[in-house]
Formats: sequence, C-alpha cells, structure tokens
Amino acid sequence: MNTKALLISTFAVGLSFVGGFFIANALNRAEMEGLKKENERLTGIAKEAEQRSTEGTLSSDEIRQKIAEADKNPENIKFNTDLGIALYRYAAMKKDVELLGESVRILERVAAAEPKNADVLVALGNAKFDIANFGSQNQLFAEARTIYEKVIPLRPDDSNVRTDIALTHFLTQPPDLEKAVSEFEKAIAKDPKNERAIQFMVQAQWQKGDLEAAMVTLERLKTVNNLNPAIPELTTLLTRTPPTQ
Repeated sequence: MNTKALLISTFAVGLSFVGGFFIANALNRAEMEGLKKENERLTGIAKEAEQRSTEGTLSSDEIRQKIAEADKNPENIKFNTDLGIALYRYAAMKKDVELLGESVRILERVAAAEPKNADVLVALGNAKFDIANFGSQNQLFAEARTIYEKVIPLRPDDSNVRTDIALTHFLTQPPDLEKAVSEFEKAIAKDPKNERAIQFMVQAQWQKGDLEAAMVTLERLKTVNNLNPAIPELTTLLTRTPPTQ
C-alpha cells in the first residue's frame, strides 16, 4: 500500500497545494494492488515472467518474445491470460504506456474468448485506466469504466471495482462529480472500511462544493483509520475554497 509520488496530469482541479501524496497513494494500482492478490493460475513461463518483473529484470527482447509467442498461439487462452495479466502488472509498475497497450491487446483477445472471466476484465480495465492516467488519454477512462461495469454482475460485492468506476468519473476531464460521489457511496456500502473510496469521496464532495458532507466523510475516514496518511492533507483541503466548476 506504500507508494511513490505520482503526478496526475489529468487531475487539473487546483489541488496542487495538497502535494499529491494521497492521490498517488490511492491511484498507483501497480504498486498498491497489483501484487496484493496473486493469481494462482500464473504458472510456467508466464509466472516466472511476473516474478522476475517485480525485480525489474525482464529485458525488452524477453518481453517481445513472449508477446510474439502469444500472438502466434491465440487459441492458447491459458498462456494469453497469464501473460496478459503478468504484462499488465509489469507495465503498470514501470508506468510503461506502450507495454500497457500490448497488455490491453492480449487481454482483449482473452476477454473475447472468455467474456465472463472477471480477473481478465479487471486487468483489462486497470490497463486502460492506467493508460488514461499515465498517458493523459482522457477518453480511456470511459473505456475502462465500460469494462469495470461488466465485472459488477460477476462480482457484485467488489468494492474496489466500484471505487475504480467512481474514479473514472472523478478523474476524467471534465469530471462528473455527481456520478463519482454516487459510485463512491456504492463502494463504501459494499465495504464500509474501503479507505480509498472514503478519501476520494472527501475530495469529490469538496470539489462539488458540499463542504459539510466532505467533513462528515473525513470524520468517517478517521474512524476507520485515524493513521491514514491522507488525513492531514484532506483536513487542509477542506479549509480551501473549491475550484469553480
């Protein structure tokens, strides 16, 4: 859950004085969530590639060889699945937009064959989200949202996916704050201790101009985890005048 500082160029809503720490903490999915839930199905060469990727030891040639192998064997869904997810995690950790694009291509191939594979859909949505984020490609937030929405019937209680849907509304330019707050509320209803959803809802409510609601939500965050590192910056945020919409 510890992350490095991340500048989000698409999030131009006057929050630069906050320093960006809690934004980075919540959004760099590769460092925050990418390795949290190991996919036990990652075996063989693809599993080795993922393990090595966490050490930053994969060479460009090795990566291209595996991508070429997947392209030559599109019917091997297992290999394409394992490689697509491993490649997403590696590319997101490296913030490599080009490789994220390759992971999208492979994962879309798998999703076409297995449209109800929730792990693949989440990885595909995450890859498009991160391209929108790292590559400043605003339109991909909507594409990521469409994919996340396909996951909800498969994982109706997944608070993290609900949070990601909310973030696609919050980070797109211009943001849809009404929908963002609504989706954050749904995420929190599924998991009342989802700190990422709570802290971003504080920001969305503040930006929306609903200071009273933002203060209530901030108190909720303190109740869930009074050591959350975003609390001091969110407290400072709520002393500021929201940007004009």
